[in-house]
Amino acid sequence: MNPSDPNPPDPADLASFAGVDGEPPVPVTVWHVTDLRRRGETRSGDEFSPALAGLLVALYTRPGDTVVALGHDPALAGAAGAQGCTYVAVDDPADLADLDAVAGTVRLIVVPPRTTHRIRHNTAAAVDLFTACRTLTVPAGCTIVALATLPTGATAYTDLTPLLIPAARQAGLEWLRHIVAVTGALTDTPESTCTPAEAGVSIHVDLLVLSVRQDTHG
Repeated sequence: MNPSDPNPPDPADLASFAGVDGEPPVPVTVWHVTDLRRRGETRSGDEFSPALAGLLVALYTRPGDTVVALGHDPALAGAAGAQGCTYVAVDDPADLADLDAVAGTVRLIVVPPRTTHRIRHNTAAAVDLFTACRTLTVPAGCTIVALATLPTGATAYTDLTPLLIPAARQAGLEWLRHIVAVTGALTDTPESTCTPAEAGVSIHVDLLVLSVRQDTHG
């Protein structure tokens, strides 16, 4: 498979996407997540489905933790509440510096595609973002970076990881896992009457799971 192919990769071929030049390879996990929505319901590219948000919160937090999102995500907020976690959303990466009140309780930070696209040509901004995440999270906490297809049509994983992973390492975060969340949108509308946007179209989101390196916290 050609890594520069702008088309989303087949999950069966994702083993070739498990590493970045100069970085050790990481495990790849594929999640098949059903995205249930009603006719006419839309969701921005920065919002997770309830099923995906629930999986992430269940796997990477425990009751009493704090979940931080860059940009409000209703599904993530709901999943955090169901898990017994505090949910905090900030509009801008610079706002992370103002979250001293929850420092030491943050076990999960979620960075949406909008933020990663904004910093994709700015290594210093990426390092600053990941440094703020490292400072906020508990030693076992995780920062999850979500990547979606770029406006140019380029595959976000291929385009962004060569910048993001070294920047994360420079900030003291370690790349633990690459999750490929494959979602199939199921609607309550008969397929023959659906528009393409309403039909069950499978898409995928790449999730980079980063955690604090043991020798750099603090």
